[in-house]
Amino acid sequence: MNEENQNNDDFFYNIYLDVDKEISKRELSNAENRDKSILQLSSAGLGLSIIFVKDIVDLKNIQYLNLLTFSWISFVVAIAATLLSYLFAQSASRKQRELNYRYYIENEDVENEKSFSSKVIDFLSYVSIFSYFTAVLLTALFIIKNHKF
Repeated sequence: MNEENQNNDDFFYNIYLDVDKEISKRELSNAENRDKSILQLSSAGLGLSIIFVKDIVDLKNIQYLNLLTFSWISFVVAIAATLLSYLFAQSASRKQRELNYRYYIENEDVENEKSFSSKVIDFLSYVSIFSYFTAVLLTALFIIKNHKF
């Protein structure tokens, strides 16, 4: 009976590992797609707002220029935060390899350890998303306030 319980435990543990691996793949895919989207959308938003603002706004009677300035700054922050996260990703991967080795090979309890780089990446993800939405909002407000009627 004891061997049967062990086989049952092994079976569920293997299912757990398979599901966990699938979740990790999805998380990675989501992060990659998010970063790609933020870079593309922020770059496009910045470029388009610089190029086409003259076609949308009467430059002689421009108002609320600070909205446009802060929107450009927010686009740049979104781009920079995303690019910085790539730098920290390599360090986070190296640390995760070390934690995996310590956990699986040396049997250390490392469950609650998270690398500084991983924490920075999480923070930069929030910064990039918040900055992008802020930039879009400020650009829209600028256009609404200055649109040629």
